[in-house]
Amino acid sequence: MTPPPTVLHWPSGGSWDPSQLSTLAAWYDADDSSTITLNGSNVSQWSDKSGNGKHAIQNTSSLQPAYTANGLNGTSVVTFTQDELAVANLVLIGQGHEVYAIATLESSSDVQARLLSLKTTGATFDYANQTSWVPVMRNSTNPEIRAYQVNTSSIYTTTYAAPLLISSTLSNGLTLRVNGVVEGTKATSTNLNTTDGLLIGQSLTSVDNNWDGLVGEIVFTDELSTADRHKMEGYLAHKWGLTANLPSSHPYKSSAP
Repeated sequence: MTPPPTVLHWPSGGSWDPSQLSTLAAWYDADDSSTITLNGSNVSQWSDKSGNGKHAIQNTSSLQPAYTANGLNGTSVVTFTQDELAVANLVLIGQGHEVYAIATLESSSDVQARLLSLKTTGATFDYANQTSWVPVMRNSTNPEIRAYQVNTSSIYTTTYAAPLLISSTLSNGLTLRVNGVVEGTKATSTNLNTTDGLLIGQSLTSVDNNWDGLVGEIVFTDELSTADRHKMEGYLAHKWGLTANLPSSHPYKSSAP
């Protein structure tokens, strides 16, 4: 395997990062080159920084996403173009889960493209499976994203290639936030039993639903308090150059946590 290039880390301006949470399930940070295993210029493994060993792996060369230095705000990203990474051992049960992602959506993404997809062991699909969760997916042929569990949470209209700070929460309901703003909810949700892992960039179905775009960071955690949610949003926004997108009332609009 080829070692990854040296990466200059973009300073966040603050001392807080997700390692200070006791609720981490998985954490993928493309700007930390020590977590990237390359096959040439492509990613064969994106290692989990949470300490839980939930590494994202792709052994098939033709499906390995590219590693792009200085791809977004001077930071490195994983670039998906009909590619996918799989986490075989990420287990989420019950309620009270949250995920954060820095990503762009490209127009070449499949119609129902999944940025993140989970499913139940033995299920043949992730979509409309009552114990599954699709935290972030494309909606139709438009530049729209949504969260999904049995039914859609909401739809957010974006611009292709625009970097977004996305969060999706499943907690007796489904909430989609973009750039620190609630974009919509679904009032009820069912308990998760997602024991068959995670795909990044594709659906866990027999039909390809590939997400094309840049992915900078992904954090799975138990549901956060409002204070910790604000810290997470502030950390990600300052690191990835998205502070202008935060609402003016956000406590970390001007400085990182």
